[in-house]
Amino acid sequence: MQDWKIKLGIILIILSLVTVGLLFLLPFMHFSTTQNITYTTAIIILGEVFFWSGSLLVGKELFTKYKSYLHPKNWFKNKKSLDINSTFDTEFVPHWQPSHLENELVKLVPIQETDFETLYGAASDPAIWEHHPSPNRYQKPEFKLFFDAALASKSAFMVLDKLTNNIIGSTRFYDYHPSESVAIGYTFLAKAYWGGKYNASVKKLMLDYAFLYVNRVFFHIGDDNRISHKAVQKLGATFKRAYEFESQGKKLPYVEFEIDKATWESK
Repeated sequence: MQDWKIKLGIILIILSLVTVGLLFLLPFMHFSTTQNITYTTAIIILGEVFFWSGSLLVGKELFTKYKSYLHPKNWFKNKKSLDINSTFDTEFVPHWQPSHLENELVKLVPIQETDFETLYGAASDPAIWEHHPSPNRYQKPEFKLFFDAALASKSAFMVLDKLTNNIIGSTRFYDYHPSESVAIGYTFLAKAYWGGKYNASVKKLMLDYAFLYVNRVFFHIGDDNRISHKAVQKLGATFKRAYEFESQGKKLPYVEFEIDKATWESK
């Protein structure tokens, strides 16, 4: 979701608090009983409009996390009746497959089982996988393994060209550690979309979303994939370590990059 929508949503929610706060001033105003009823009704309705409009803009995930605490109806309850621990649930798990991530260039759409053939059409170019640790992924059986894992993750997306609505690749969130970190990877784009702006656009959407919930994001990239190394470094990520990843009985050389929330927000 774009930053301005989140900021506007927060402003509207704050306005709902201020609006309903006006109810406390009414007893001190010299209004008739009829006027008090009219103004009270109007204030409650306006507060609700601000609150729900702001909640829609902030997004389902943030709203779900904080709705019990923010809802105006709860402000007049006895504090003892509010379960603060459940309101700010430390076990809250973000939804890592949202359906609203898009900008002027790309749209991220949650992967469905029926998407295999269409996505494979974008992935069947051998050049895409030439410098990847799994260079045979352009072959249908190999790509089916990749697709099945993406589907099972419940955190994978197809990347669509916003202008043409064509499927141009895929990406995924994975390895979430509550409130601490998540990884972004398993990303590929059709070769016609190489060159920086589309990949950077995808990563911006995902990083903006990830940093609503975590403080660090990791990227795991094949050791020989120098193009991808440079791409994440341009985002502000730094090299952390080299390691081996075992896949289908083979040990593949990988490197890990990391970017923290402060670095991303300073760019």
